[in-house]
Amino acid sequence: GLSEQDRDAISRQLGEGVLGPALPAAPIGETATLIPLVPATRIFRLSSGPDVGMTEADVLRASTPEGSDASWQYAVGHRSVYNLRRTDDGSIVIPSKQDLALGVVTRYDPPQPLIIRGIRPGEQTTLSIAVTVSDLDDPVTVVHSGWLSVSYTSAGRYRVTVPAGTYPAVLIKWQYHGEVGLAGFKGSEYWFFADGLGPIAMISQRRISALIFYRRDLLYGK
Repeated sequence: GLSEQDRDAISRQLGEGVLGPALPAAPIGETATLIPLVPATRIFRLSSGPDVGMTEADVLRASTPEGSDASWQYAVGHRSVYNLRRTDDGSIVIPSKQDLALGVVTRYDPPQPLIIRGIRPGEQTTLSIAVTVSDLDDPVTVVHSGWLSVSYTSAGRYRVTVPAGTYPAVLIKWQYHGEVGLAGFKGSEYWFFADGLGPIAMISQRRISALIFYRRDLLYGK
């Protein structure tokens, strides 16, 4: 089950009544069940952060440009674009991510996992990932490099109530920290996936700091 700290964070950012009781859970099987790889648009209501109360569209689309490191893209409103690829073992990973606010593309080696096939409820895995950053208008030239440590946890299955209805949803949690260039960062994410639908709720919280001169906190739930 979730810790009280996790439950409090989810209730604060998604709202009371969204997270329900734990449900029986099994190891993750066919990953395409949790995020069907077919074109789709999902409308989310922002429940916390600077745009609370507004809506944004998340769009899953095929990605086939020449030289692409992914076969699908998941656009999170106007914030970011996750480039997705299915691996030989059936997992779904993120080889790179576009940050539309900062105007950069970040590449991960090895790719950051989105859904790990076969991971058991309560199981956690930690990865050390090399990171390179390029400008979106010059994606070939690396302007910064660094590292990322990610703790990835399959946190079980829960009853989740969102504006579209109530669903049994798998919760995936990331905790991470790292350094790129002069900037250090740390954060966490919670993603709820419903069978046949994909993500139905998520939280992202991140702090970026560069020495003593710069600090940026990013937080939203939807």
